[in-house]
Amino acid sequence: MPRNFIRRVEIAFPIEDATLRDEIINEVLPRFLNDHIKARELQSDGTYVRLKPEEGAPRSQAQLHFRERSRGQARKLEESQTAPMVKLTPIIVARKETP
Repeated sequence: MPRNFIRRVEIAFPIEDATLRDEIINEVLPRFLNDHIKARELQSDGTYVRLKPEEGAPRSQAQLHFRERSRGQARKLEESQTAPMVKLTPIIVARKETP
């Protein structure tokens, strides 16, 4: 898989909300660090080695976990709302033809 190191932009910023910071430290980061399903490790020679779960270890895929979690939160939000959710549709502007 090619990596984009030349045009990559990375930023760092403080997370001041204590609840959010705790969630990131205690749930998000460990999920990604323990994901050995699709994870790769950068070697000193610049190559990547695909990580494999240890024998008998539970399979944990961070991306799948957070996708399912997000869908569950969306369902709960839908169920808690009294009015039906409004579906947004894109506005399509008709182009004028020039003579």
